[in-house]
Amino acid sequence: MASINVFAEVKERANLVEIISRLTNTVITGRGKSIHLSECPFCKGHSCFSISAEKQLFNCFQCSGESTGGDVFTFVTRLNGCDKWVALEIVAAEIGYDLPIRKPAGKRNIRDVIMDCAKGNWNLQQARPFMDYLVQTRGLSEELILSHDVGYLLDRDSMISYLKKEGYTYDEIKESGILTKDFGSFYRIVFGCRNTYGSVEGFIGGGTRDQLEQLSLEAKKKHPKYKKNADFHASAPFNLNYAKRYVPSDGTLVIVEGILDCLRIQTMGIKNVVAIAGSALKESFLDSIEQTRYSRVILFLDGDEGGRKGTKRAIEMMLKRKTPLRIYVAELCLDDPDDETRLIKDPDELISKKGIGALQDLILSPVYGGTWLVGAMWTEMDLRSPLTRDSAIKYFGELWDFFQDEVEKKEILKVMAGACDSTQDDLRKSIERWVPERKAVGVHSESDAVIFVQDSKSEELKKKYKEVLEEHKHLKKQYRTVLTGYTKAVKQIGALSKAGRLWHVKRLTEAHMRILKKVRRDPRDAERMFEKVDDIFSSARLNDVDRINREITHFINEDRSKE
Repeated sequence: MASINVFAEVKERANLVEIISRLTNTVITGRGKSIHLSECPFCKGHSCFSISAEKQLFNCFQCSGESTGGDVFTFVTRLNGCDKWVALEIVAAEIGYDLPIRKPAGKRNIRDVIMDCAKGNWNLQQARPFMDYLVQTRGLSEELILSHDVGYLLDRDSMISYLKKEGYTYDEIKESGILTKDFGSFYRIVFGCRNTYGSVEGFIGGGTRDQLEQLSLEAKKKHPKYKKNADFHASAPFNLNYAKRYVPSDGTLVIVEGILDCLRIQTMGIKNVVAIAGSALKESFLDSIEQTRYSRVILFLDGDEGGRKGTKRAIEMMLKRKTPLRIYVAELCLDDPDDETRLIKDPDELISKKGIGALQDLILSPVYGGTWLVGAMWTEMDLRSPLTRDSAIKYFGELWDFFQDEVEKKEILKVMAGACDSTQDDLRKSIERWVPERKAVGVHSESDAVIFVQDSKSEELKKKYKEVLEEHKHLKKQYRTVLTGYTKAVKQIGALSKAGRLWHVKRLTEAHMRILKKVRRDPRDAERMFEKVDDIFSSARLNDVDRINREITHFINEDRSKE
């Protein structure tokens, strides 16, 4: 059993400066008894965080609350949102110290025991077909499965017998949720959801594709692809307890819907990803994420209607709670190479059909959450119509002062101006007129079919809106075209700006603005034009100044001659 002597020994061997440097991905330079960091890892204050190399203590005079400093274990518990035992394990791993096995006093959390048992069951012969399914059919690595909260369930009687031998009563076993109907029979694969302190809070059972396909239509209604245990509760998204130890230098966390999407992405080497096990991002999930070192999130939900609605709700919720996290969206709007009549549904399918490179391109080129909201409206209404344009202006007016970044506001105005055939200055004035009148109530009723029109009592308004909606079904194609062009433009402008080719940025922007005017008349032609502009920059080196200038000029003149 670990004792205070183990804590003392690990603390004696650990170098606080090196531990802080490694866990925060910060190069710490300086000499003397006291070393100052340019930024505090917790409050983000400047020149307020100091480390005493002599005393092996840290302190921040700007952090609020009682715990503004402490030793290496205090630092790790605050950084990872974990208890002192997990902090001990982290520090010991950093210095290469082998901890003795710790036997807890009293009973362990029963759900932790169940998860450990389920993970150990992978050694059983009857578990092999399910491991093969996850590895061969779903593309996961066996190493990743064994290192994460993925297990195999035996039948109910075996689980009850095992837990009773461990000292748990039947009431405690029932309360754990593991006796949920069809767990251990239909749902043999189980995923454990941990809180930020590392304890399992709930379970999600999963079946195989073969199992689901063999069900009758009636049985399929009672057997969803994944099933949560009775009275399921989870305060953190799946895998956050693991992902919080792998925060990249840019502080980005990728949020997906499905647990297998999350695990598949991790198999590809991307560790900063979590799953919300559905399309609803809960407030408690944000509470947990905000306790970590992540500073921005990329919503990468499924490309179906449920995923789009979930993305919209998540953006609105995060804006209204004034989250410190920057909000971005990587939207799936790619055609299925095997069937051009449908889009790729989720990240797992994207990797299978287009490879990890396609997924990385989407993650590396997200759009602002606010910019995505404009595009979402564009797919559902004609923003040139005074009726729907006014509704859109009111909608953004009520969210306007929640957008903290002026660059994002300008992006919103830029995209909205192209959709409305209005100037950015006029739109800003119209939007800001609504800001003082923002209501404390939500933007719209979730059950209301008219998503961006708030006057739900006006039947006439609903009728007119639906008529406009029917007349512009092709707007979804337009939006996909614009999003594709925008994503490419972001990458191109980034490369050009980095290379100092600012006049090229101006020419590229001019070309894209001309294409945007074509989108409504002929989205397919606009898509072709986007590809042509992309080819001009992709096929030339950045220092081919004359060539790029000549081809862009020819492109613009050719387009003008057609008008």
